[in-house]
Amino acid sequence: MQHVHNQWILTPSDIVDHIECEYRTWLNLQVLNGTLPAPSEDDAQSNMLSRLGNEFEQSYRTELESQNHTIWQAQPWGSLKDRWESSRQALMQGIPV
Repeated sequence: MQHVHNQWILTPSDIVDHIECEYRTWLNLQVLNGTLPAPSEDDAQSNMLSRLGNEFEQSYRTELESQNHTIWQAQPWGSLKDRWESSRQALMQGIPV
């Protein structure tokens, strides 16, 4: 979740978080407003979950590639607006993955 140029930018994870727990959204807003400190992400459990998630995503990508699926790779650089526009164009082109 980001607040850029007086607009809220939500990720799919932000939306899922809100559906699962409105209080989590409230907490995230408090962190963005500076009312609460951001939670520490440098702990063993967070690191393990991040590592396992990355391993799963790479494994799934490898599986899709072995089935000759077209896979679009988002660019990790550029402004948020540029990355958003790049993603939007990929969706408009009908790239399946």
